[in-house]
Amino acid sequence: MASDRALALHQQILTFSKRKLSQERLKDWTEMEKGLYLTGSPDEHGELKIGASGFPKVDAYLGVNEKAPVYVNDKAAQVGLKASLWMPIHDRPPFPGCEWLDMCVDFIIFCRKKGWSLIVHCVAGMSRSAMVMIAFYMKDQNLTVEKAVAKVLAKRPVEPDPSFVEGLYEYKDYLAKTKN
Repeated sequence: MASDRALALHQQILTFSKRKLSQERLKDWTEMEKGLYLTGSPDEHGELKIGASGFPKVDAYLGVNEKAPVYVNDKAAQVGLKASLWMPIHDRPPFPGCEWLDMCVDFIIFCRKKGWSLIVHCVAGMSRSAMVMIAFYMKDQNLTVEKAVAKVLAKRPVEPDPSFVEGLYEYKDYLAKTKN
């Protein structure tokens, strides 16, 4: 069960996102910052359009969904990926845990340090991948949950599951405990 603060933030996210979605169509992909993309744009077979016309060229792929990505091994090399990570998760409770989330964030940080462009992907690009992107900003830029949410919402409407919003508060505490 999500806390009152998580439910309140979740409601604010939904209100903002619904208003933004009523004004514009959800983009297939959003560049959160140079070379860092948030997407949920599978084609009819659940495959991302990596390498297709109009889709950004990326060096790395982080998939956060229940279905194994197609961008592994030979397929990854065919589309020019230098790294591909799949972190399985369903788009429903429970929150997968701070260690799971931190592995996703560390993969993003690793790719960014290498100078690689990266796509963070779930099915809709609104819940699981949004949670990961928010957590990335929390760790990388030392932002509060609320400020990291605002940073993501400034670029893309999102709707993370309430349990994921609660998990972001847990992740904030986890980061505070694991800092050296």
